[in-house]
Amino acid sequence: MITIEPITPHLGADVRGVFETGAPRDEIARVLRRALLAHHLLVVRARILSPPELIALGRMFGELVQFANPTIPEYPEIFWTSNQRGQGLLNVGQHWHVDGTMHHGGTPISVWHVIEHPAEGGDTLYASMHRAYEELPEDLRARVDNLRMVATSGAEHALVKLHPATRRKGLYTNINLTDRFIGMDREQTKALLERLDAHLDRPGGHYRHKWQVGDVVIGDNFSVAHKAIPTDPRFPRTLHRVTIRAGTAFFRPGVQAAKRRAVHSDVR
Repeated sequence: MITIEPITPHLGADVRGVFETGAPRDEIARVLRRALLAHHLLVVRARILSPPELIALGRMFGELVQFANPTIPEYPEIFWTSNQRGQGLLNVGQHWHVDGTMHHGGTPISVWHVIEHPAEGGDTLYASMHRAYEELPEDLRARVDNLRMVATSGAEHALVKLHPATRRKGLYTNINLTDRFIGMDREQTKALLERLDAHLDRPGGHYRHKWQVGDVVIGDNFSVAHKAIPTDPRFPRTLHRVTIRAGTAFFRPGVQAAKRRAVHSDVR
């Protein structure tokens, strides 16, 4: 039996039983999809998954991005980060951001899986971008409503997005990888990013996840931002991530991407 328990009133649910239930894959996918729309962030207590198992889990939510020059050549869907030199990308994401702002259309869902983790440190902060938008001071909310951001890659996005499924407004930003806001100069852009960064850091405005080895965290990037806390390089931390490609998420009308491709392995 799969159990789902809210973590906070605004964000996150603890999910247990996914890998023990023996339920059909389609049923597991339906449960996880409904829970993700309701809670925006799912913490799935698991075990260490093989790359094919992680890929199979990710494909329940849509088609996966394939990365150029992947750390694991036979699995281009896996983005590998680490705090150890020579083992994947080093210490990324230590600022408030949603995954996908560097891509036109964004990447709607990320699935993170911790392979190694120190006993202390290396937490990740997650913030509801719907709540962040709704709790902006009125003057700032009016200011951001019609702004567009340009990422350092040149990709352009609305700073306030409507979620494709829920139609709820939420901020959509990447503090370090925003080049400018259209209609603003560099100093104005910097000042606004600093104000948004401080707002996301506000007390009570985020959930701090303390990872356990084997944890899988599934995040709706149109609803949630995150920020990695640095870890001491004396204590290894390794994380694999798969990401849903723009336009293929399960919540897009008519999309059934999780059924279109054969998977390497069942997640059960």
